[in-house]
Parts: sequence; structure tokens; C-alpha cells
Amino acid sequence: MSEAYIEHYTEGTTLFIVLNRPEKYNCFGMLELEAVEQLLMDAETDSEIRAVAFQGKGEKAFSTGANLGEFKALDDQGIADWIRKGHVVFNYLACFPKPTVALLQGYVLGGGLELALACDFRLARETVVMGCPELRHGWLPGWGGMHRLQRCIGDAAARELVFLSENLDAAAALRLGLVHRVFGKVEWEPECSAWLEKLALADPEAVKMAKAAFSKDSQTDATAISEDVQRTLRLRTK
Repeated sequence: MSEAYIEHYTEGTTLFIVLNRPEKYNCFGMLELEAVEQLLMDAETDSEIRAVAFQGKGEKAFSTGANLGEFKALDDQGIADWIRKGHVVFNYLACFPKPTVALLQGYVLGGGLELALACDFRLARETVVMGCPELRHGWLPGWGGMHRLQRCIGDAAARELVFLSENLDAAAALRLGLVHRVFGKVEWEPECSAWLEKLALADPEAVKMAKAAFSKDSQTDATAISEDVQRTLRLRTK
């Protein structure tokens, strides 16, 4: 049986979830989605864990999103299951009762950006390249990414990023509010560690309540998920 390309470790009170397929720019598929979901479920009930951080293995990419080789081999039912699973996992992440942080470097594209958008905070290295290339390839951001992008950077900027399929560098991403901070190579690790340490200082119950308030409109509902499935299937058969 195949294993998911996911690693995890705990440092202090933070669970680190690592996308571990650097030779494929840390792309991910169904197994990886299921592994992330299980790790989040375990972390939710672990009182020692105060925050969850996502990383991509290596310096080339945080993640370029979906494993297209796996995706293109799916039949219609497989595609529907894939899209629904992505929505379930990213909705869970967006409403997770503990702070979540995406630690971004290199390429953050497609589903990789959608994963980052489902996190509370996005910290970036100056090497980051972010974008939504899906329309250029005949697909759509299929895991709630357009909704979260619009909520994050506003309607006009979100439309421009999606329709033009152009990438943003670190400065542009920071200017739009797509990332919270940008750091150079030397300051990257200590600054990220300091950020996570500060998150751990907050009262867990108060954090849970604050997350619930902030996450009220962050989920994609059943209608939106069904529409994503139908749009993707129509594009597949054009």
C-alpha cells in the first residue's frame, strides 16, 4: 500500500506538518489529504499542541498543489470524491480551533495556495512565488480557493490573480495582504519560531472562541462544493 508524502514532528507546543515530495514541488493527492486530516484530528484533542504549522520540504516550493498525474487518471466519480475531500479537509483546517500557520518559500501555486489560504497566518520567505495558474490549464481552483482568496485580498485583486494567472513575488503578496510577513534567509527560522512561541502564550479556550468568531464565513457550504464538482466535470469533457 502506498504511503502519503507527509512527515510530521512536534517542536515545543507546535505540530509541524511537512509536505514531503520536493522532487515534485510537494504536490499532493488523496492520500496526502487524508493524512493531513488525521493529523489535524489528533492535534485537536492533544492539549499539548497549541498551534499547527505547514511546511514544504526543500527550498524550491511550499507546494504547487494537486498531483495532476493522479488527478488526470481519475474517472468522474474519482474527481468528485477528490474535490469533496479537499473541501472537507480545507474547511476543517479553516475552522480548526487552534492557530494554524503556513510557512512559505519558493512556489506556492494552485492547491498549495489554497492550503495556505485555509491557514490563519502566512509567513513567507523573500523567495516566495504565489499564484493561481488553474485557468491557464483549463481547470479551476477547486477546494474553496476563490472564496478564501476573495475574502483575504478583496474582490478586485482576487479576480485579477485568478483570471490573469500571473504570479506574485513576495513584495506584491505582502502589499496585497496575501502574506502577513516576509523574511530573508537569515531571519527566517528565528522569526518563525518567535511567531509560534507568541501564539502559544494565548489562553487555549480564548483562542478557540476567537477562531470560531473569525471562521464564521470561512467555510464552503454543500452547494458551493457541488458547484465546484459540476464545473470541474464540465471542463474535463469540453
